[in-house]
Amino acid sequence: MNEKNWRFVKKRTAADGAVYVSADKTRYRRTGGAELQAEAEFQRRIADLNYPVPHVLEEGVTDDGHSYVVEESLDDQTLHDRAVASLDGSRTLPDDVADTAAQVAARLLHAQAAHLVHPTPGTLRQWLDSAGFT
Repeated sequence: MNEKNWRFVKKRTAADGAVYVSADKTRYRRTGGAELQAEAEFQRRIADLNYPVPHVLEEGVTDDGHSYVVEESLDDQTLHDRAVASLDGSRTLPDDVADTAAQVAARLLHAQAAHLVHPTPGTLRQWLDSAGFT
């Protein structure tokens, strides 16, 4: 992993570590602790189920003991960032941003419908406590 090919983007918000982008902007590298390996496994699993997430291309541990994951770039800007930047003081999203959001939502719903998970008692409460309003 050549450090000169990566540009720092930001510190990770959900955990320790950072996010970097490749020089050609086709890949992102996330660094962190042991939790990053679990994130990568989950991401691989849901990508295999056709959820609209980046594919994990590489993972490992650096010489100084930090975990890293390299994933494909889906775009040079997140959909959220594109939406915010496109508003330009108005409250109306441009058609291309709304169309992209609809396409991603359709892929997400299709993947969810294809892989139903039957809830167990407490599942909704667990989701609400851990992720619902973070």
